[in-house]
Amino acid sequence: MLDQKEGKVQNRRPEQPVWLDALINQELIEQERLRTLSASNAGILFIDESRIQLNENSLAVIGEMKENQIKKTFKAGVVVLQGDVLAHLSSLGGQKEFTITA
Repeated sequence: MLDQKEGKVQNRRPEQPVWLDALINQELIEQERLRTLSASNAGILFIDESRIQLNENSLAVIGEMKENQIKKTFKAGVVVLQGDVLAHLSSLGGQKEFTITA
């Protein structure tokens, strides 16, 4: 989910042809694009409490997001097409796989 935003942050779901203003606490889905414009930043919070901070003029695509509560596994991926990101990966128990591709 988008848990933090400052300035102009927009999202585009796979089926949408246009960019929309992103909202705080908005759920993000696989293959959704999120971008920050000039003097803007955004924070993405994942189910396992990991976070990604998108700096200004960044564009990222949410990749795979899977959680198995029985096996206590979590798998997520983000593709950064433009700009800079800062990742804070959670150290909560379980087996995790988190991929950031630039």
